[in-house]
Amino acid sequence: MSDAALARVTVMREAMATEFDITIAGWPAREARQAAEAALAELAPLEQELSRYVENSDVSRINRLPAGGSTVVTPETFECLRIALEMRRRTGGAFDVTYASKGGGRGEDRLRLDESRVAVEVLADGIHVDLGGIGKGFALDHMAGILKDWGVESALLRASASTILAMDAPPGEAGWPMGFGPTGHRVEFPLVRRALGASGTAVKGEHVIDPSTGKAAGGRFRAWSLAPTGAEADALSTSFMILAPDAIRDLIRRHPEYRAWFETGPDAPVEPVG
Repeated sequence: MSDAALARVTVMREAMATEFDITIAGWPAREARQAAEAALAELAPLEQELSRYVENSDVSRINRLPAGGSTVVTPETFECLRIALEMRRRTGGAFDVTYASKGGGRGEDRLRLDESRVAVEVLADGIHVDLGGIGKGFALDHMAGILKDWGVESALLRASASTILAMDAPPGEAGWPMGFGPTGHRVEFPLVRRALGASGTAVKGEHVIDPSTGKAAGGRFRAWSLAPTGAEADALSTSFMILAPDAIRDLIRRHPEYRAWFETGPDAPVEPVG
């Protein structure tokens, strides 16, 4: 088959208040489009269960539970919450999907996951779960799994510019070209089998909340993370807006699969950490 017949195909879909797109390389255009559409079709059911804005979603039902109450959820919601609680542990609480809950306590004190029932139990009143800081990355991981089921190996999946997940490199290339940072200070590298996450104040203002204080995190303009999965990269980029450099270096020492960068202002150089 000619190279022209195997041109890259990109398909887009709006969901979760952003734009997702999938680019597939090295496949015939028709089959690539079908595979991408099948993966993107997963976004609607995921949003239906992960969104706190959908009245009867898994997350909304969790948020209405009294202390001691539990509810069975979809395997996808359960897995997203499992990863979220693990990232809370790894970041020392800098990432916490229950940060907006009333009263004290931390993530592990507020939720309990029952694997045998695929259920979530809340441990206090006033629990508020918000998966906005991890849901898009989790969706990219889920869609990558669908693409693999189709036999796709080379693809790039994006949730706007906030989270990007690369599968194998395009045929004959080192990876998917990636870059960030201001002109003259850009960081550039090929992305392969990794995810890049980005958080910052440029678009939404100071929207990243430090769970330890309940106030907006300050001191950084943007932060980027590199991790094996979209969910991890999503959670880490938020955490890197909050954690002190020494805490980030300690995290990377414990998890050398992670990398971090941050920028203190719109024209400041991008600084690697770790």
